[in-house]
Amino acid sequence: MKEERFNDLRREFSYCMASPTKELYDDPWWRISTFIEEFNEKRFKHVAASRWKILDELMCAYVPRSDTGGLPNLTFIIRKPEPLGTEMKCVACPKTGIMLGLEIQRGKNEMKKLELHKKLGATSSCVARLAGLTSGSGQPHEDANHFEVFAGDSWFSSVRTAEYMSTRGYHFIGQVKNAHKRFPKDWLNKAMDEMAAGTWLVLRATTAKGVNLIAMGYKYCKTKVLHFIMTEGCGSTDPGQPYIAKFRNRDGKLVKKHIARPKVLVEFFGVANIIDVHNHIRQGTLRLEKRWRTEDCWFRLFTSMVGIILTDCWLGYKFAIKMAEKRSRRRHRHHDITLQEFTDWMANAMINNPYTKNTEPEFVDLAVLQDVDSVQATSTTTSSITTGEQTTTTAESTTAGSMTAGSTTQQSVSSITYESRGGKIHSVCKFIQKHWKETRQRCRWCTYTKPAECNIRAWHYCKECAAAFCYPGPRNKRNCFMEHVQKHDQWLRWEHSRRLHRQRNTEAKKQLRKRHR
Repeated sequence: MKEERFNDLRREFSYCMASPTKELYDDPWWRISTFIEEFNEKRFKHVAASRWKILDELMCAYVPRSDTGGLPNLTFIIRKPEPLGTEMKCVACPKTGIMLGLEIQRGKNEMKKLELHKKLGATSSCVARLAGLTSGSGQPHEDANHFEVFAGDSWFSSVRTAEYMSTRGYHFIGQVKNAHKRFPKDWLNKAMDEMAAGTWLVLRATTAKGVNLIAMGYKYCKTKVLHFIMTEGCGSTDPGQPYIAKFRNRDGKLVKKHIARPKVLVEFFGVANIIDVHNHIRQGTLRLEKRWRTEDCWFRLFTSMVGIILTDCWLGYKFAIKMAEKRSRRRHRHHDITLQEFTDWMANAMINNPYTKNTEPEFVDLAVLQDVDSVQATSTTTSSITTGEQTTTTAESTTAGSMTAGSTTQQSVSSITYESRGGKIHSVCKFIQKHWKETRQRCRWCTYTKPAECNIRAWHYCKECAAAFCYPGPRNKRNCFMEHVQKHDQWLRWEHSRRLHRQRNTEAKKQLRKRHR
């Protein structure tokens, strides 16, 4: 494709995500809002999450040449690595790191038009909407002791937020800084002024609506007091795993000090930074915003969404590998898979996508994730669609199968199966390994038909025949795999003669060794 053609497609690509009906209702974000809504619906339907859910924000970096660059609103947050762009409030699962829901910050006037804003204000209404988007994703509601905990930083936390979340049946915990209305912040500071590090005070109160809330002051050093608001039953205030503080003494030696803290804060601080880690992977490692340069503001938002989806897929695959290692008690071959390698596989799978509008895969909900502290292995769920003689198989959460041919080991993530005339099923798989030069083999069909041209190593292999074959791709138009399926009888004769030739060679070598002895 020519560069001019690609630029034309990129210029008009944002209209694929647009909803013309929303333009009629004066929605300034009509070219991206439908994409966000469908993203949230798919995540709620197909992604299982733990009972803890983390609230935070992310930035879609965009630096326009003038004003807002065509966007209805631009946000500037100086503390962010990418301070200028479109801000989104989000919810993530702390166990897998996958994003569960997003909400665009539309601007001061536009946010006032959203649900619950007049009743609860900006921050509390945002928490309520995000909780409604992600509550119950993959959770067993039959359990009487089931409850969900939403944790957020100081932007989301207030007495009003905790009170409303409790009335809706959720638990909430967050750190209180600026939004300290009806919170005993000054009293806790005075009461804990002379206390040592590693102490905490717990206060319990009942609001006018009959909601029991917990206010906690925690002192992790001699001078600083942290304030937390939470619903009753959110967690235990008994002593938990201590925090290890590292510092150098007067002699310059590294000293470690164990500072006590309650169990509920152990859980909170253990998962509070999961969205920051996600942002670092997306903006620091993947860096699509830096590589796909554009002046189109809507294509920039699409680029950020692609980065979020790719990061989620990689984190989900890493979680599946972790669960597979837990079941098998062995180190998986893709334990150290990088995001760049996974992105290359995803791109190739989308280019060679076998699905059409008439053959879309049926999605199956993943297994339910248990508590953050005791997550059990998730079961693999698959769905298949049969079209004529070709059967396509997909897996929502799967670990790669393996094939051994001689001394070389290959591995596959997904496969497409074909049926030969004799009724035998053949699965075409792709070589996936970090050191690809050591794993890829020469096409077996080319060695029989075109031995002089067989210098290129194949990317795919047949799982049942344990042999490499050429398969159509971005650089190769041969389809030796289908030829070996259609002419399977001839293939078996060649393989039989090949085995006989190998046996004769091994016997001749043994006889030569005996003579030399």
